[in-house]
Amino acid sequence: MGNEYYKVLGLAKNASEKEIKIAFRKLARKYHPDVNQNDDELKNKFLKINEAYEVLSDKKTRRDYDEFGEKWKHAEQLRSMRTGFNNSASFDMHDLFSGMRNHNINDIFSFNSNRQKLKQKCDIFVTIEEIYAGTKKMINLSDSTKTSKNIEVTIPKGVREGQKLKLKIKNDIQIIVTVKIKKNKQFMINGENLIKTIRLPYIDMILGTEIKIDSYKGSFMLTIPKLTQNDQIFRIPNKGLPFYKENRHGNLLIKVTAELPNKIHEGEQEIYEKLKSK
Repeated sequence: MGNEYYKVLGLAKNASEKEIKIAFRKLARKYHPDVNQNDDELKNKFLKINEAYEVLSDKKTRRDYDEFGEKWKHAEQLRSMRTGFNNSASFDMHDLFSGMRNHNINDIFSFNSNRQKLKQKCDIFVTIEEIYAGTKKMINLSDSTKTSKNIEVTIPKGVREGQKLKLKIKNDIQIIVTVKIKKNKQFMINGENLIKTIRLPYIDMILGTEIKIDSYKGSFMLTIPKLTQNDQIFRIPNKGLPFYKENRHGNLLIKVTAELPNKIHEGEQEIYEKLKSK
């Protein structure tokens, strides 16, 4: 009944959980906002990819989506209605909705509860540190009576830019949180990888050296070999961002650039002239 999310990920409806994860990672790397910062169309495509993965990666929501398609969010109400129609074998959910196209879906189910479920959307800003450990954030909610109150929500580790989290606060309150990542002066984010640029004296890149690297998974020494080229990248595995709901990390990419002197000290001119003449 629902095929749109499968098409977004380029999958068949009988795709395995592993195939869904692989497809999402491939597409997320291609369309991630950090890679396509000036293309709003590709950013929207990434959000659609993330939405599809959120639904299909969860067994319950995937079952609801497979059964009810775009109306999967109302699965429980639909099942209740279906069993309430005298268990009739001829009952067709499509027939029910085809005659109600001009009605709001919430109005259709209003008889099922005296209180309408309150849904609110908000953005939450997190740091790279909070992506590693997970965090708790305070958000402000206002209900239909304009009563305002602060609620603490839990943000799991491994979230990504643009990811939407559905947080159930109470039976009648659901919050859809969109994750925004604060810019970091030391690191750039590319998918699950972190990129750090190090400026080194050009002589160290010619002769080689060792440098200390501070990462979110501890400090370590990195060997810079002789004749390292400008803008060369060193890949450090398992020191990047944590994957969402997985016990593994991406890579830390160290980009080395040459730092040239602003002036030449006494005696260096002669050395450079000798090197140039060789």
